[in-house]
Amino acid sequence: MEILRIISSYSKRLDISFVLIGGHAVNFYGLSRQTGDIDLLTDRAQKSKWASLLSELKYNIFKDDTSFSRFKNERIDAWPIDIMYTDSDSFRKIFD
Repeated sequence: MEILRIISSYSKRLDISFVLIGGHAVNFYGLSRQTGDIDLLTDRAQKSKWASLLSELKYNIFKDDTSFSRFKNERIDAWPIDIMYTDSDSFRKIFD
């Protein structure tokens, strides 16, 4: 999926990490699940960097709180992106 390659490239440049979760993660492991978005998990301390990264990719935020943000691109064929935030210790354990 091209958008994940782009997000990976941008996140490396900004020194931020993420874990793919949700339907696409399940599909990666060979279980079939239909999904309509991309779900990512990241460190809450990186929240502003994610907003900048997705803004560069022409995504607009349409829901936002301390634990969760939803982003949508104006292009009809672009995947919506949901980001779940967790504390640094929990994220590091999951990421590792």
